[in-house]
Amino acid sequence: MGFGEESSGLLGAKALASSLLERYGPDSMLSIIDEGAGLLKLGKNLYIAAAVNAEKGYVDVNIAIHGHGGHSSIQPDHTTIGVASELIFMMENHPFDYNFSLDNPIYDALQCAAEHSTFLPPHVRDAILKAPADENKSKVLTEFAASHSDIRNMIRTTRAVDRINGGVKANALPGLTSFVINHRVDILSSVNETVENDLYWAEVIAKKHGYGLTYHDEVIIPETKLGHISLECEKMLEPAPVSPTSGHVWDIFAGTVENLFQNEIVADHKDAEVYVTGGLFSENTDTKYYWDLSRNIYRFVAGIFPSQQLRTIHSVNEHISASIHVSAVAFVYEYIVNVNEYGHD
Repeated sequence: MGFGEESSGLLGAKALASSLLERYGPDSMLSIIDEGAGLLKLGKNLYIAAAVNAEKGYVDVNIAIHGHGGHSSIQPDHTTIGVASELIFMMENHPFDYNFSLDNPIYDALQCAAEHSTFLPPHVRDAILKAPADENKSKVLTEFAASHSDIRNMIRTTRAVDRINGGVKANALPGLTSFVINHRVDILSSVNETVENDLYWAEVIAKKHGYGLTYHDEVIIPETKLGHISLECEKMLEPAPVSPTSGHVWDIFAGTVENLFQNEIVADHKDAEVYVTGGLFSENTDTKYYWDLSRNIYRFVAGIFPSQQLRTIHSVNEHISASIHVSAVAFVYEYIVNVNEYGHD
């Protein structure tokens, strides 16, 4: 997809995308494959390949409490650090609502697991399989997903306070305290809806403590003698279009995965089963620059990832095994051959 993905692909994928779009036009690519999920082993001989076909959106919100400095011996009711802390506390204690739709690609993965494995509790398997026709079962499914740490953030917008600055020294009041909230936007929501929620809580705190409130250049509450709270957004990205998990292109992709792993990678396990399904990413890949080039975008690495390797992602000793590297290359080779042979009606 390019280079420099860890720096948002600005010098790689973004430039490549504009050049490809200019040369070949919209929807000109049969499919696009980028980094993503791999295969998970869910049983002795059961493997599920989640080819991520959707991504959550993204927005950073910078919030600043603009007050007045002074000597710390002249104590106000709340310093700007105190006001910022209360706003953060309020937001963290009022997370975004869970919104589990059966259109969410996570449901495809859960449905696949429920149909072919036994690791899920029986009542959860029952809820997954009957959710499309039973509203009560759908509620049970949502409750299960909301209580499961690996799933819950896939069915809501998340809000993480990742950076905070305030104060200069112990005997001086902080005139300015600022912090940054990173949001991963639910696929059924939007950047605007996410920011509106932040603005709501900022307005609650501004009114409570007698501050003004601004959003970029818009004055929502005029500045007071105490100061004002400001919100500004950056790096805004709406949720990605959901790529199809049916049709000719998907059949070639899924068939290649099944053939490679069923007949070669896990061929020594005679009873092994490999199933391919859709999936969802909280992260954002370089595919965000390629939406206009293809409807069929899949984020997938053809490897069987042990859980201990997944825990090293962006951490100490990040690595993949040589066998995963080999299978990933083998998949790309086979996929190109299959697309060349069967890619056109």
